[in-house]
Amino acid sequence: MQITVAFAPYLHEKAGIRKSIIEVESGTNLRRLFELLAERHGRAFEDITSAVGKYSGILVLLNNEIVMCMDRQLSDGDEISFAIPLSGG
Repeated sequence: MQITVAFAPYLHEKAGIRKSIIEVESGTNLRRLFELLAERHGRAFEDITSAVGKYSGILVLLNNEIVMCMDRQLSDGDEISFAIPLSGG
């Protein structure tokens, strides 16, 4: 399966790329994808994996929907992206 990962500005600075297509096995969940990303692109992804579902300042989106569970299974053609909520007043 092919999964597209679009990196937010904070993450693309750490990974050195803006977008990547990752080849994964059928049945791969979001947690495993983040493990693969951590192996390829560094610790920033390990930190996100442990923060999903809690206040982390970074939202993980699967096909433009916020994901709160890292056990969510992926499908061929899925797109993962990230959002950093704005705050202020």
